[in-house]
Amino acid sequence: MGLPLLDGVFVSIVLSGGLNSILDALLVGGFVLGGGATIGVILSEFDDEKSLTIKRILIVGIFASIIAMIQASTAPIIEPFLNTVRFNIGAMIALLALSYKILPIGRNYKILEPGVIILITLVFSIQLNTPVSEIYIDYIASLYALLASIVAITISILTVVYRNNLINLIDVHILQYITSLGLFTIVLSLGDFISETVTPTVFMLGLFASIYFSSNKRQKTEHQEAKLN
Repeated sequence: MGLPLLDGVFVSIVLSGGLNSILDALLVGGFVLGGGATIGVILSEFDDEKSLTIKRILIVGIFASIIAMIQASTAPIIEPFLNTVRFNIGAMIALLALSYKILPIGRNYKILEPGVIILITLVFSIQLNTPVSEIYIDYIASLYALLASIVAITISILTVVYRNNLINLIDVHILQYITSLGLFTIVLSLGDFISETVTPTVFMLGLFASIYFSSNKRQKTEHQEAKLN
């Protein structure tokens, strides 16, 4: 949840115009701050008591929310000093790198970390000769950032609460593929190639596919065990 805030991915989305509506906030919260990668980690590694895990998520979530709101509200202060066209391209490349990292596959090709890509993009996008007429705090973006954080926290808590059911219900690997694809569609929407409504559509179809393949896999396993018995 906190990595996109620390490596610059979140603020790059804000500066690229990816947090300008409620739908944007839902997508950023569901695919960048939360999403398949978060769910996969919780399902595979979180074996602690539910109440303890939820408390940890809330503590991390509160700090992440504060950082996200600060970054979103102060982004307009940075924007006048950037070549937004170059920065948008760099942000899209960073999201593609994040999409690749989420894939549950072997890493045959080493790529730059999203944070490194953002840093390089920032260096090549700086333009100090731009006159600044007005510096302001974007409170609306701050509220969208808060909504995105709440979405990520809610996803994490629901995953903890229904962990035992979800392990048998969904295929985590397929969910990670869908999250990766969702990030790719966000990249396309940032570039105005597709509508931002494509992302939730892809996710819903992917979620149903995950449940379907998980059910088939479970039935095959039960059938093989029945044969052996």
